[in-house]
This record gives sequence, C-alpha cells and structure tokens, in this order.
Amino acid sequence: MKQRLSADTPLSIGYYSPSWPIGSSPNGVLNYVGFLSEQLETMGHHTTILADTIAEGYHASGVYNLTEIRTTIAHNPLNRAMYGLWRRFATHPANSHLYRRALVTTFHRAIVEHGLNIFEMEETYGWARWPAPEFTDSHLHPLHGPWFLNGRALGVPEDEGFRRRVEEEGRAIRDADLITAPSRDVLEQTRAFYGLALEHAEVVPVPAPRVTKHWHLSDADPKRILFVGRFDRHKGGDLIIDAFGKILAQIPDARLWFVGPDRGYIDANGRTWHIEEYVRDRIPGALELKQVECLGAQPFSALASLRCKAMVSVVCSRYETFSFVALESIALGCPLVAAR
Repeated sequence: MKQRLSADTPLSIGYYSPSWPIGSSPNGVLNYVGFLSEQLETMGHHTTILADTIAEGYHASGVYNLTEIRTTIAHNPLNRAMYGLWRRFATHPANSHLYRRALVTTFHRAIVEHGLNIFEMEETYGWARWPAPEFTDSHLHPLHGPWFLNGRALGVPEDEGFRRRVEEEGRAIRDADLITAPSRDVLEQTRAFYGLALEHAEVVPVPAPRVTKHWHLSDADPKRILFVGRFDRHKGGDLIIDAFGKILAQIPDARLWFVGPDRGYIDANGRTWHIEEYVRDRIPGALELKQVECLGAQPFSALASLRCKAMVSVVCSRYETFSFVALESIALGCPLVAAR
C-alpha cells in the first residue's frame, strides 16, 4: 500500500541518471535530475542518485555508481563463469541481465539506507520496470523522450530492435504509479500512441537552472552564432549547417560555434554523415577559414560564457519533449532563435 504523505512532509526521493554530477556529460536527463535535485534539497527534501556512470574522482553521500556495482558483480568468479556461458549460448543478451541485477541490487540498498518515498526513472528501454515490483511507495516515471518519438526523430531504422524497445517502454509507462511529462505534446502523443488513458499523469515543466551571469549586448560578438546540441538528425545538426551556409552568402564574416558531440546525421537515403565531412560538403572552406568551428562536447560550466559571447543562440531540433538548451539560454537572457 502506498504511503499518504502531507504536503509539508520532507521526502526522500531517488533518481536514476545516466551520469553524474551535472556537467559530466552532455545529457538532458542529467541536467533535469541535477537541476531538480538541487532545488529539492534547498526545500528540505533528501535526494538519492543512482547514476550509470560517475565522473572520476567524484564522491558524495547518497550517490551510487552503477558501473562500479556491475563490475563487482561481473568479476565474482561464479558470476564471471555464468555470464561467459550466457554470452556464448543464450538467445538474449547477458548484459541486460547484468544491468538489471546491478540496478535492482542498488535500488534495494538505497531503500534501506535512505528510506525512499519516491523513485523516479526515465522510460528509456523500459528499464524503469525492473525495480518497481517490490517498491511499496510511489514509482514516478518522467517522459524524457519515448523512443517512438525520439527514434523517429533520429531517423533510425524501424526494425525489430526498434519495435522491441518501443514495446518495452510502453510496458514501463503502463505500469508506473505516476507519469510526468515536460510538455503537453509529449504526454498527449504518448497517450495516443499506446492507447493509454494515463489518468495519473501530469505536465511538470523542467526546472530552470540557477545562473550567476547574464547576456549583455555589449559583450556579444555581433557576427557570432551559437548552436548547442548533437550533430545528428534529432537535434538538427544538419539544419544549422545548411542555414548557416545561406547566412554566409549574405554576411561573409558571420561565424558559427557548433558545440556538442558528433553522433552522425542519417540523411533521407540512409547515409550517415559526420560533422566535418558534412560541413565540407555543404560549405567548402568554412572549417579552414574558421567560419564554422566545431568545439565538440563542452563542460556545462563553459556553456554560459559561450552563450554570452554569441549574438544569438539557435535551437533547430526536429522534435523536443522540452528543450533544456532553450531553457538554459532563456535563463541567461540570451537572444534565441528556434527553427525547424
């Protein structure tokens, strides 16, 4: 039976995050968990983090390293033999079982050590179902990017693996006690796609980051444009390059900073492009003349400075459940262009 808690009861809330701490990788779920847990702690609640990876040298109470726990399980002599045989003969991957075992083991440890009232985990791969059956409190499920939306935005083939992931995520969404969504659109699309009423679902906008500086016109380079995102189809990495080529035709001294990892853009013919070859194909000479500078993934702490130096920031994702990049720019007061 679920506990009934009064509005002023301090809560112990657990989160799953792909990495930790905030700024350790360019990931929207990480930013969401980081911003939210920081604000909840200031309100008197306690947060516990189950992170898939943790930055080297980082240690904090209430933060569990799932990679470290998986390694410990896998290196046990008996387990090593079992997983070795599994990988050779089983029809389904042993790594999935190892991930599940590490997550459930750590989840139970977190319950014992921190008395979780709520556990929140994204829908990715349907993994959120794994710790749920034995949890007697509330299992919260935020819709950060269901694969039926994000996979299509990326342009990945809708093969058996795609369909299996979509099905598993649907099961996790169906079984959650509570559903949150960062926007009305992603919630309504999820309801329609899976045919679920989701009566206990709420739209909860993501929290804005706290900022210590703001954009000022006098500090910005009037010819500088900033794009923060991945080079892939989903985030529109190709679109900003194509658009910037048109800008250069009119403003030859314009400059573009492209910030983010290169995941590869899949075009309509199924070809995968990487950013430098794409720029050279679309805007010959732009890399050599530094009209386009590919800065790669940058630390989160560096983004505010880059945004304040640019005249405008651009978001051109093909789909967003809620854009952290837009929110972070708005929090700084940066001029922002959202285009598709």
